[in-house]
Amino acid sequence: ANEPSPVAFQVPGTLSLISTSTAAVSSGETVTLTGSGFDSNVATSVELTSGSSVFAAGIRAAAIANRAIVPATVLSSTQISFVLPKITMPKGVATLPTQVKVLANGIASAPTSFSYIPKKLSQVLTAALPAAKTIINMGSTFTSSTAVTSSNQSNPPIVTATPSSICSARINALRKLEITTVSPGECSISVIVPSTPAYTASAAKTTTVLIKGTRTPGLTATADSVSATGERVSHTYDVTSALSGPTVNVFVGENPLDVPVTLNKHEGTVLFTVDAAAEKAGVCSADGGEVGTLVGSITMLDVGTCKVTITTPADAAWTAGPEIIVITVVGTALPDGAVDPTPVSIGDAQLAPEDTDTSLVEPDTEPAVALDLSPTVAKEYAFGGEDGFGYDPVAGKLTLKSRTIFVGTWNAVFRSPSADKKWFKVMGKVVKKKQTYVDAASCTIKLTVKKDPKLKKKVLRVVGAGCELSASGKAAFTSVGVQKIKLKFKRGKQYASTGLNYKGTAKAKTRLMKPVTRTIVIKVGRVS
Repeated sequence: ANEPSPVAFQVPGTLSLISTSTAAVSSGETVTLTGSGFDSNVATSVELTSGSSVFAAGIRAAAIANRAIVPATVLSSTQISFVLPKITMPKGVATLPTQVKVLANGIASAPTSFSYIPKKLSQVLTAALPAAKTIINMGSTFTSSTAVTSSNQSNPPIVTATPSSICSARINALRKLEITTVSPGECSISVIVPSTPAYTASAAKTTTVLIKGTRTPGLTATADSVSATGERVSHTYDVTSALSGPTVNVFVGENPLDVPVTLNKHEGTVLFTVDAAAEKAGVCSADGGEVGTLVGSITMLDVGTCKVTITTPADAAWTAGPEIIVITVVGTALPDGAVDPTPVSIGDAQLAPEDTDTSLVEPDTEPAVALDLSPTVAKEYAFGGEDGFGYDPVAGKLTLKSRTIFVGTWNAVFRSPSADKKWFKVMGKVVKKKQTYVDAASCTIKLTVKKDPKLKKKVLRVVGAGCELSASGKAAFTSVGVQKIKLKFKRGKQYASTGLNYKGTAKAKTRLMKPVTRTIVIKVGRVS
């Protein structure tokens, strides 16, 4: 400044490395500069220069220059980043050398170099992944036989394992794929060479592996005998029950009887298999329950003897279990005058006898119930036995569900509090090949399930397509003032070809189960 005394000023940091040595002219990607002495108060831009006029300059699109200044962001005292400006490569030029400098208070750092190329180059991944569904036992590590490499040595492949709760994966020091087990289950492996400013991403290679655990010994199952007066006696079974074990004795009435079977653990698939003779005769069915639960069930459909074998077969997460448990259930006809031992469950609901509705179908055979619906929460509600309904506030839809083995017909009608409150959107006429919809005070859904030899255990059935709320119905669900939707539900179920004659049969070898009809009152709206 031509003054006698020195004036201190901040100079930009020293550059030592750029994150890419090559970039495509149209990449427009973020790169980082590594060095030292970067200060966010003064280092706010980066200058790029080349031997040709390739950078846009000024306010006119046609104006070009061999120098461009772009904003920069100081990440730390040792790193600064900026976005590469896009350029137009001169004709006949395959590589355009470019220098990068950091600017601070008009002072430029020493330059570092990289080169522009016309377009991104391709990369090739070389990797021999394990075959799909390869089994890796818990505690073991899988290592590939060959190296995992990229055609661009400066850009190594990366690997991901999903979910991380099942397995982890990495490319080890020998450049081989290494998969480490975390817990039993199915794990997806993906390997790819990622894109860079100069290279496109390679094609990814994927596979799945099965991490299998060894089941711990000591599986047990507990089931209760029930007397005609309702007294219960518990029996616990283990592997020795395959040789000899106490018999579970129950009484079967008009309804099928569920005999709960409680397991002490549930590691993967637990299979309940009914003896072929009992299954053919339609005496019973069995269900091992869902993974994560400890209760399965044996459903006595008729009088007779039901032999159920409990095993733990190999599945995607576990090797075959070592134990076999056998439970024998004997169903006896309920004595005349005795109370049907089938318990009456009302699930999430409360008894509401004053709301019984006989205007739609025959009178209720089960007590009417009522429950409060949460208008903003997606939830499934149980209202007795196998049946329940769900509500989805996002879609504004009510659905009816049943988890059962039975064939037959399910009918249900949702009705608004009154005929003038058209709370449901139902299908109207087809006009010019287009389905129209109208608002209505009721919505009917139905499901018919025909006899199928594959129906050997309980399955979840959704009755019809559900009932969608109209705009006024959605508003009523969250408005002030509690109102009632009535659901009239009938389940006429039948299990055919039981092979036994029993009271309630319509003809030989066919037992008709008692139909279930009930009214469910759904309370919607809020108090204040």
